[in-house]
Amino acid sequence: MKKTLIIYSPGVFSQRGHAFDYVQGLGMALSMQDVEVHVLGWDGPLHLPGDIYEHRVPVANSLNRTDYRRYGLLGDVFWGVLRIRQQRELSEELLRLHSDLPVASVLFETFEYVDLARLLKKISWPDKCFCIFHDTNFNIRHTSIIAALYKRAMRSYARNILKSVSTAYVHGQEMANNLTASLGIVHKQELVGKICVIPYGAPHPDDVEIVDRQTAQSVLDLPQDKNILLAFGTLRRDKNFTVVLQALNSAPDWCLVVAGPEGDYTYAALLATAREHNVCDRVRIFNEFIPPEKHALYFGSADVVVNIYDLSVRHESGTAQKARTFLKPVLGGGTPDLGKYITSQGVGWYADPLTSETIASLLNVIGQFDDSEWLSIRNRIYQCANEKSWKSISIIVLENNLR
Repeated sequence: MKKTLIIYSPGVFSQRGHAFDYVQGLGMALSMQDVEVHVLGWDGPLHLPGDIYEHRVPVANSLNRTDYRRYGLLGDVFWGVLRIRQQRELSEELLRLHSDLPVASVLFETFEYVDLARLLKKISWPDKCFCIFHDTNFNIRHTSIIAALYKRAMRSYARNILKSVSTAYVHGQEMANNLTASLGIVHKQELVGKICVIPYGAPHPDDVEIVDRQTAQSVLDLPQDKNILLAFGTLRRDKNFTVVLQALNSAPDWCLVVAGPEGDYTYAALLATAREHNVCDRVRIFNEFIPPEKHALYFGSADVVVNIYDLSVRHESGTAQKARTFLKPVLGGGTPDLGKYITSQGVGWYADPLTSETIASLLNVIGQFDDSEWLSIRNRIYQCANEKSWKSISIIVLENNLR
């Protein structure tokens, strides 16, 4: 009998965040393993490949967090309340979909904690459910006090979710450790045993178009007499742009390209910091969602992909994983799981200690690499891509949750 999976991902069709790339990659890999994949999310402009069944729910009000920024801290509250209310509507749609597909397993790729905890208590098939914790900080280490208080309040709901699901995936051992510590379950083996560390998947280099550096820089109108440092993805406050811009001041041969939509951080704030450090002329901004068909262009233009985070962050970074798809090395910092990934695989450099001096020193050394050094790095990235492709992740999910 063919296996069936419903992927619950509210933001999958949106032009912000990681969900579209993640669900598309995992969903297509599972489809190729003869799994019938259904995806449920709020309606939006993006479309998944034809092998995946889409289930779109109209959304009455925008859930774009930037739309509420003008209200200050109250905006975070308004956004959070609306998100919880709308997630309940989406959960009801999940129940209707599962009644049509009663043998289906359900992956909660992203979710709201209160609603999912309530839903798992309500249903009679929690053993068919598993989830991914993309964030394991249930503490007060957040730039927004509202976000910090919210995450702290969610600990009991997260524990209830973990009690109900069959498996909870995280992307990194430090994420797993942080989850058990934050939820206070270190000595509860029946819960700790449900947490499974898996790599963050990405398309294999052989399956995508690779655009050469000169062509990509020409199309994007980037300076070809400078080395290019690419920051890719949604603009967020936990990405430490300040230390990168400080480093750029001491690395005159480098330009920073920032490509992606605004999240809880603005390009106006980024440019203000760039002006403060006298590097505005070496910062190029592409303030828009970058569709998958253009990823090759942006990654192709880069010499190095930069992923520098605040020290409180606990994840490997989806962009750092996407970099290997296009055989680009990563300059990372701030999160231990990302550091372990970079150093153990030899796919880039990790800034430790996380200072502008460390980053500038690395950039100045990297800028002097010859062809043989770049070839060696690309070979290591290719080998890493073989081990951590979406196909590899899909096999883990099949064995754990879709037998």
